[in-house]
Amino acid sequence: MAKTFAKAAMLAVNPNDPFLGLVAEEWPEGASQSYPDGSPVVVTSGYIVAAATTNPTSIWGLSSGAAHNTTAGAYQQKVIPLVAGMVLEANLMNDAAGADGTLATTDLGTKYDINYGANFLGTGKKGWFFSKTTGGVSIRIYSFKSTTVTPNSTEMLALSGDTNARVRGAFLAVASQIQNSSL
Repeated sequence: MAKTFAKAAMLAVNPNDPFLGLVAEEWPEGASQSYPDGSPVVVTSGYIVAAATTNPTSIWGLSSGAAHNTTAGAYQQKVIPLVAGMVLEANLMNDAAGADGTLATTDLGTKYDINYGANFLGTGKKGWFFSKTTGGVSIRIYSFKSTTVTPNSTEMLALSGDTNARVRGAFLAVASQIQNSSL
């Protein structure tokens, strides 16, 4: 029977890396930033700022906390740097607007975008997800396994036909600001 997964924040998950929390670095936060925890961020003029909200093609890392919405440099933001092969987990949605998506067997191995919805996690609650669009191609779906268990089910594996499935994608080098920047 097909399941519907709850929408949840995007995560960095490297199941074979017990030191993932140790790789996070602190960077000065840019002015007037209001992104939520787990958001893709970039480095601009030496500050961490939110990545483009639609099909970001350059990402420095994922924030490990929500932004503080104050003057530049007033806070340090902990960031998990993203390089090729890092594993992210998110809901797989149909389009850049975050419309409900149905998982297909053919999604495995496909390159998709990372996108943002101002109300993705509920009214006024921002969130990031994978979308079945190919404007920025930031990840390649490589697993239907999830850290999320759906209500009334013990399965952590999404199946073809599931709605808003939580899937894992390998971050692609082409989208890494760290690997493709002259900073």
